[in-house]
Amino acid sequence: MEKACTSCKGRQWHTLLLWLLVGQYLVWASVAEAQSRSATEVPLPVNSTLQAQLYHNQYQKTLQTARTRKWPLRIDAGTDRSLSLQRIDALGQPLY
Repeated sequence: MEKACTSCKGRQWHTLLLWLLVGQYLVWASVAEAQSRSATEVPLPVNSTLQAQLYHNQYQKTLQTARTRKWPLRIDAGTDRSLSLQRIDALGQPLY
């Protein structure tokens, strides 16, 4: 009678081990798929286009403000050095 219980417990152990291995395989497979998908995805050109367009619009506003306030677009800062207008800060001052 004890042998029957031992073999029954052994089958339960094997079934549990089999389910753990299958579960671990499924986790590894989903992680590998997610990693391969993220490695091959390329950022959409729409994002970079929108960022470039936003930068262009901001710079155009900066140039327009510089014209109205008569700010120089470039300042000579010595030998082989010059500063160019980049943008306007939150206080409305030019940043070179």
